Amino acid sequence: MNSQIGKIIRKKTMVKLSKLVTLTTGVSLALGCVETQEAIAATVKQDFAGEAIEKIDLVVNEVSITPQTSSTDYLLDLQLKVSFLDQQGSSGERSWFINRDGSLNTVGSLFTLNVDFCQSSDLSSVCYSLFGGLRTINNTSSGREFSRTFNDPEDPIIKLLTNGDNNNVRFEATLFGSPSNQTLQQSSTEKSAFFVSTPAPEMAVVPEPLTILGSATAIGFGAFFKRKLGQKKA
Repeated sequence: MNSQIGKIIRKKTMVKLSKLVTLTTGVSLALGCVETQEAIAATVKQDFAGEAIEKIDLVVNEVSITPQTSSTDYLLDLQLKVSFLDQQGSSGERSWFINRDGSLNTVGSLFTLNVDFCQSSDLSSVCYSLFGGLRTINNTSSGREFSRTFNDPEDPIIKLLTNGDNNNVRFEATLFGSPSNQTLQQSSTEKSAFFVSTPAPEMAVVPEPLTILGSATAIGFGAFFKRKLGQKKA
């Protein structure tokens, strides 16, 4: 009798231990999938000093121009993106996001765009046009990019961006319409307040080495106890 009672107790103990190990394994695997890295927020960059600027893009993320009877509704979602190499030779990019929407008191379906880099916010300061002229967009231009590549570190725009001063970037969008053209303007009173780093892509979830070791150990113990339990039943 005592022998049978002992077998029953050992059997129940083995079942409980097996369930406990299975639970521990599940918890360990779950903890291994917890993302511990904090989200990377966009940060303000003061200047491009010490960095080699390779290209500047004006990206048209979205444009919508809707003429009405005596006005035009519009939406402009643009991005002025600067691509560069840092002092370690790693690629990077920072952007100035331009988002405008509203209504203009003229009827039209075509915007011209212009971007100037200026020595200061003074309207009489010296400015350099990014593209040397206007760029045109309409309702079919979403997803389009206007690019300029730089190879000369002495280019006036490059010197303005890398000289350590708070220079001025000016953006103009003019709607060609009737009875008159109308212009939207957006300017960075301090250039650095608008150029922000592009957030890094989310990191893939990878279990830590210690978590992997703990999980493997727990799985091993679980298999051992289940095997022992099977032998007892046999």
